[in-house]
Amino acid sequence: MKLEPLPSSPLAKHQKRKKPELHAKLAELRTRVTRWLTYVPQTFGHYTNHTIDHSDEIVNAVSNILFPQQKTKPNIDLSAIETYVLIAAAYLHDAGMVVAESEKHAVLSSDVWLVWTTEGGAAKRWKQIEEMRQSAAQIAQPGF
Repeated sequence: MKLEPLPSSPLAKHQKRKKPELHAKLAELRTRVTRWLTYVPQTFGHYTNHTIDHSDEIVNAVSNILFPQQKTKPNIDLSAIETYVLIAAAYLHDAGMVVAESEKHAVLSSDVWLVWTTEGGAAKRWKQIEEMRQSAAQIAQPGF
C-alpha cells in the first residue's frame, strides 16, 4: 500500500517532531480512510462531500486553532499521543457513514426503524421528507 503523506500543517509538523513513528501511523490511517470514504456517497448521496479533503480541512481547522498565525508551538502543550488522537479523530469522524448494503437493509427493514420514523423522535421530520419526495415526484411527472 502506497502511503500518502499528511498535508502540511503546524499540527502535523508538531506531531512528526514529537513522535515520527506515530506520524507514519497517521499517514497509514489517512491512506485507509481515503478508500473508505469513497463509499459514503452510495448511502449519503444527499450529503455534502465527505472525502479525505473534508477530513484534511478539519485537521487544518484544528491546526489553525492550536497554532494561530502558523506558529511552530501550540497554544496548549500537547503530547505526541494527544496530537495523534486529534489528527486520528479528524480522519475517523466520518467512518460511521461507511455502511454495507446488508446493514442498510437490516436497519431500514427493522421494527425499531419503523417505530422511530412513525411514532418516535424522527416521526415529524420523516413525514416532512416523505411529503417533499411525493411533491418532487408529482412535479417531475409530465401532465400532472
